[in-house]
Amino acid sequence: MQRIYAGLAPLFCNFRWNSGAVVVLLASVLATSPVPSFAQDARVSRTIDSVNNRGCFDRVGLVCTKPDMMVRVALLQSDGTQVGCPDTVPIKNFDNIGPLASCSGVLAVTPFDVLISLYDVDENKLPGIFIQEQIRLSEWADGGSATIPWFRLGGGAVTIAGPDANLTFTPTITMVAPKFLVPSLQLTTSSIDPQLGERVVASGTIFTSEAVPVPYPGTVKVGWSFRSSSTGPTDMGALPVPARHFKAHSSDRHPISIYRTFQKTRNFQRVGSIPPDHGIV
Repeated sequence: MQRIYAGLAPLFCNFRWNSGAVVVLLASVLATSPVPSFAQDARVSRTIDSVNNRGCFDRVGLVCTKPDMMVRVALLQSDGTQVGCPDTVPIKNFDNIGPLASCSGVLAVTPFDVLISLYDVDENKLPGIFIQEQIRLSEWADGGSATIPWFRLGGGAVTIAGPDANLTFTPTITMVAPKFLVPSLQLTTSSIDPQLGERVVASGTIFTSEAVPVPYPGTVKVGWSFRSSSTGPTDMGALPVPARHFKAHSSDRHPISIYRTFQKTRNFQRVGSIPPDHGIV
């Protein structure tokens, strides 16, 4: 019985077929456009340029005094999760404030919306934060927060005209490219026998292409191809791959199947596969 041996090679793993030719399964992170068709990571910075209150807050009897305003910003990702930014430092007793520091290099998965809330806090409790009342930036949202959709974030300053206040902010969005941190991925075995239905599983995590790399939280488009000792690379296709804790299954002339793994339960969720007719004949 002849076995097929697999070993680490840039970038993925080697397979020795019954014909004796060495075949390398290659994985490469594909370049993407500035506005990707699938989820891509970005570093987000945001400055609150100005806030102008028009409502009646901090009432003393029938008299409206000036509020103590604080802005809260969150990035609402397409899967429903939120990436929070630090609250702005509350400014006491002013109707017009800004500029204010907000998000600074926050990593988020695009496309995302921006959720902005404005509050009047209790100046007597500072530096602790005790919210007295929400200052409405929208008439439609529950509580009065404003949601700015992704498509409005690429054209410079954005102005919100709310029923209680106006707010202008400037977002800076820098796309972050993915990369393999090491030139090879982990293999579950060094050899397989396709006749027994054995398969090799390669797994790994993709990182951000930055001076200090961190795990890429989004989805990465990865190209898959075969290369043998007698032929050049043969493209199989491309699949969006969950960048964190993905596994790629492959056996003799079977499709590449990509799974997302969950470390706590060690369960697998299939996220896509390349049909066998795209493989080597």
